[in-house]
Amino acid sequence: MATRSKDKCVVFGHPKLLNDRMLPTFNDVMCHYLFVQHDLKEKFAGSEILKQTVKKIEEIWHKASIPIRNLKSRKNTQTTNLKLESFKEETSKLFDIAAYKCEFQTCKCEKSKKVPQREQNFLADQRTKRLMATGTVDIKVSTKIAKNQIRKTCFLKEEDSKPGCSYLDVQENFLEFSSSDEDNEEADVEFDSSFDKSLGEINSKTTTLTRRNLKFEPVASTLSQEEEDDIPGKRSDPGPDDVSDKSSLKNKSLSQMRLKLPSVALACDRTGVSDRAAAIIVNAVLEDTGVISKGNATMTIDRMKIRRSRISQRELCMAKPTETPAIIGLFFDGRKDRTQIYETTANKRRCITEEHISLVSEPGSQYIGHVVPEGSSALNIKASIIVYLRQNFNLNDLVAVGSDGTVVNTGAKNGVIRLLEKELKRPLQWLICLFHFNELPLRHLFKEIDGETSGPCGHKGSIGKKLESCENLPVKQYKRIESDLPQLNRSGSDLSTDQQYLLDIMQSVETGNVSASLASRNPGKLSHARWLTTANRIMRLYVATEVPDESLFLLASYISKVYAPFWFRVKLRPSCTEGSRHLFQLIKSCSTLPEMVKTIIYPVIQRIAFFAHPENILLSMLTDEDLKYKELGIRRILKARRERRQTIREFNIPVLRFDADHYSEMISWYKLSATEPPLTMKMDINLDLISSINTSDFPLLPSNTQAVERCVRLVTEASAAVCGQSNRDGFIKNRIQSRQMLPYFEKKSDYFKNRNE
Repeated sequence: MATRSKDKCVVFGHPKLLNDRMLPTFNDVMCHYLFVQHDLKEKFAGSEILKQTVKKIEEIWHKASIPIRNLKSRKNTQTTNLKLESFKEETSKLFDIAAYKCEFQTCKCEKSKKVPQREQNFLADQRTKRLMATGTVDIKVSTKIAKNQIRKTCFLKEEDSKPGCSYLDVQENFLEFSSSDEDNEEADVEFDSSFDKSLGEINSKTTTLTRRNLKFEPVASTLSQEEEDDIPGKRSDPGPDDVSDKSSLKNKSLSQMRLKLPSVALACDRTGVSDRAAAIIVNAVLEDTGVISKGNATMTIDRMKIRRSRISQRELCMAKPTETPAIIGLFFDGRKDRTQIYETTANKRRCITEEHISLVSEPGSQYIGHVVPEGSSALNIKASIIVYLRQNFNLNDLVAVGSDGTVVNTGAKNGVIRLLEKELKRPLQWLICLFHFNELPLRHLFKEIDGETSGPCGHKGSIGKKLESCENLPVKQYKRIESDLPQLNRSGSDLSTDQQYLLDIMQSVETGNVSASLASRNPGKLSHARWLTTANRIMRLYVATEVPDESLFLLASYISKVYAPFWFRVKLRPSCTEGSRHLFQLIKSCSTLPEMVKTIIYPVIQRIAFFAHPENILLSMLTDEDLKYKELGIRRILKARRERRQTIREFNIPVLRFDADHYSEMISWYKLSATEPPLTMKMDINLDLISSINTSDFPLLPSNTQAVERCVRLVTEASAAVCGQSNRDGFIKNRIQSRQMLPYFEKKSDYFKNRNE
């Protein structure tokens, strides 16, 4: 027999007919619908119930003499269809009853309420695309969860029954319980004697373990790997005062290695060894030092321990600061790398070619990350850089941008730097790499003299073909060539192997004596992307040629008089305030060359002389030792401030005066409208401060992108080693941190002596 309470709806109440004397409310309509449904029971379909309900509603409204829209006129309207589609879309979403719904990365809820790390991808998918589905039981993971939960439950139960009991005592009891002796055959256990096998078959929600008078009821674990490490009472290295030799042997199967391995993780990422190789090496050292043995394997490290340590250290290096850092100078460079990606559908890695733009903050040459633009166009590169910077940095103090001189970066109208200026709505100081600038005249000169290149590192001309094996040629008597090399302190410089070779070979060509050790050294790999090594090989070929032809002598003379001195002057004084002076010195050095050479290289210099722009020349003038030029620079800046334009200027290189006697006269100032350098826009500049303005007033921004090139190489190495942008950044920052902590390691005392922790 039905009762009123049984028919009652928890939302709308008891079913009842509509009141003919009052217009119905939404609640009245639903109660009437339920009444009709109950009255008709299962004899009629839902459409019949709806039909009767609608008919009754219309009768009441007609009785009130109020015009209405019938159901047919409303049924197929656009508004009704939109509402219906919206309702269907809402009903297709997850019926989400998760304890908490905060972001996984920022969740600070208690551990019992957190979503397990291994289930986060599944839950995220179910809340969005819903492409994944629950599969069969993962025996490996289930076994791990069950073992962990048994261990934790044992400890908690034993701790309640024996307040003075330690976790090691519980382990001993559990080992006795899980061993295959006669006592266990009589024990009330719901799985067979093969403990590890049975654990894989455990129903994680219903299994009950019973031993004598101690009953354990483990439930499904929701602990992530990091949370599993936090089980209370665990110890990895019990001392002799804690347990006896017998109990320590029993503890080995359940004791876990809980030491963190940050130094090992840094060393692994720095050297590029695999997790398995690192584990083998570390365990070999532990065994040789007596820390582990066959009878005491608690401290043994497996490859997964190494992997977790590496991932943890990468995440630590990637941790964002509490305050958004500011950035003054942004330097960037890019390259297409062969990149490892992980295909979840095929559960394997695959290699693709991907564009990567490396980002460095100056001053300080700090690697801040890399971006993956959707394409190689300036617009795509700008968009990816801006998105990354705005997510991680405060751009209010950004005043300078540095890159190489490729057109995609330096186009006056639609280059990357120009687009960045438009995005930020202010001009930026253009600091285009002087090392790349130095390579282009040599490249064009070599092309005109010896012919076109062939492939990524080959040449078609006679000189180019000889360069490939020039290091094997014996040194001959050669004609000395004077050079204007600056004085470098080798001990304090950070010259690379190729740069040291160039310095040594240049000094040998100038003195006329090539040592046997220099003759046997490798001048570097021949590559069209590294003209420094090409210059090394040209000079090596020159000292091995007793009677060089005119072409080889011209190339050797250009390198001795222009290329090498300019390179080492920039290396010695890398500040952007010296850029215009370096450019003028190069032009002055070219004045002694034959007219044929000038005809080739002058148009190239004109096209890429970014440090001949008034904004960069004014920086050099403000830091000039001669007060006359410093005063002139201040007057021109004050004039530019008075004539400040409303739009962002286009960065166009003015026509050079190759016969100028001073760097401040390289351009015709009266033919152009000079603009103030962005680096000085926030400075207090007036003629009264003429003697106090110096280089220290400006941030130490370099005139080259050598630091970025190092990071480009790191990104290339990371792309081949790990998958994913964040993993690559963590891998790179691990390497950088390791090199900072241990710059070099030649003897034992260096290990801690050179650490900068």
